[in-house]
Amino acid sequence: MTAHDMVLKAVDQWLQQLTALANLSARVERSKSTPSRA
Repeated sequence: MTAHDMVLKAVDQWLQQLTALANLSARVERSKSTPSRA
């Protein structure tokens, strides 16, 4: 595996974490803005 491959893999994992974090925070924002119908 070349250094270039390792960088691409690291960036890919970082983007996946970033996307997951964005989805999570968006979900939290929605649940805060909309009153829960419990």
